[in-house]
Amino acid sequence: PAPQSFLQWLREQRRDAQQNLAYKNLPAEIKNEIKRALLKGQGHLCAYTQCKLLSQSDCHIEHLIPQHQNPAIDLTYDNMLACFPQDGGDTKHGYGAPIKSGMKVKLGENFVSPYAPACEQRFKFDQTGRIDSKPDDKGAQQTIECLCLNHAQLVELRRRALSAHGLTLRLSDLRSQRYARLKKTSRPLSAKEAQALVSRVMQADAQGRLEPFCSAIAQVAASYAQRETERASRLKNLH
Repeated sequence: PAPQSFLQWLREQRRDAQQNLAYKNLPAEIKNEIKRALLKGQGHLCAYTQCKLLSQSDCHIEHLIPQHQNPAIDLTYDNMLACFPQDGGDTKHGYGAPIKSGMKVKLGENFVSPYAPACEQRFKFDQTGRIDSKPDDKGAQQTIECLCLNHAQLVELRRRALSAHGLTLRLSDLRSQRYARLKKTSRPLSAKEAQALVSRVMQADAQGRLEPFCSAIAQVAASYAQRETERASRLKNLH
């Protein structure tokens, strides 16, 4: 929910100074409270990339429908998101909210809202860390493209998150020299372990924080569990 300080400010401006009803006139302390509320609601993850956001200093307030497109809703809380980086105009990272700047958003048509129910199901993650759209989903594909969600740095961050759970360690690796070096600390997950991970990784911790890239981890873990179950069934039938 929107912070009470923000709602109170809106009431006061509507009563006493309607000309001030614009996002640019929001006091800094209220913007910080909005950030904190958004971070809490998002499990301290960037709404677009699922990168970790430790605090309000790691993010900016992003407008889902850009301010230039519809200034009338620039103070609508449900149009606000906490996104990486701190400076919403900083494009040097090459992905995320700053790259979306200037785009005309048509929700459901050329952009998938993080607020949309089951929005993550419109995307497909693989073991390499890449993201793709489901077949014939142009809105999801355009979202990936406009946010540069397959930027090399993001793909590597997702791959590392998957690897930390053993989801990039394939059975073929068991015979490789690389696995020989890693086997003391790594092993393939069982189907049961992968399935347990699917639900566990989508649960916030005691501080209300979700694991970075949790949607990718859950989806890849579910696929992994299915493949391992099918493999075990095939082996069983051979005997």
